[in-house]
Amino acid sequence: MRSLNTTRGWLVGGLLILILVLVGCSRDDSPIAPSGPAALEPDTRTELNFLPIVNPGGEGPARGPWIPILIWDRFKDDGGELDNGLIRLVIPENALGDEAYIWIFRDPFYAKATFGPEGLRFAKKVELRFDLDYVQLGSLSPDDVSIWWFDDDLNEWERLDTWFDQSEREVVAEIRHFSVYALSD
Repeated sequence: MRSLNTTRGWLVGGLLILILVLVGCSRDDSPIAPSGPAALEPDTRTELNFLPIVNPGGEGPARGPWIPILIWDRFKDDGGELDNGLIRLVIPENALGDEAYIWIFRDPFYAKATFGPEGLRFAKKVELRFDLDYVQLGSLSPDDVSIWWFDDDLNEWERLDTWFDQSEREVVAEIRHFSVYALSD
């Protein structure tokens, strides 16, 4: 009878130890909890932290002749650029397929703009570039900044694959259609 009690004791003790280990390791604040993969930034958001724009030299909101609020131009299939100082659209040859009037209507206070004509789609990727000389980054580095576009159907912002062009001090993404685009962290 004594060996049966000893066996039960070992089983109960072993189960208690197993339960304590499992419960202890499942807590995120436990010093022995295994660390999992780092949480990834979401690629969609319903709200963004829009980055403010400033005049060259960083003084005050960028208004007036430095960065026009609305610019437009006519483009043929030979490509070209549309540039208001803050935002530059680089359209390669054969991206349009036909002649189009393209416009950029920027927000007066933030690195955000609407591009048109609405619904225009490109046969090739077009570069969208934001000049960081006009953007108040605060404590962010240029590599922390991404270009986002607003998806009207889902009512949310989607992050684009973005890179920083050091030689031009521009944040760059490739786009295939027009929408509202903005810089955010």
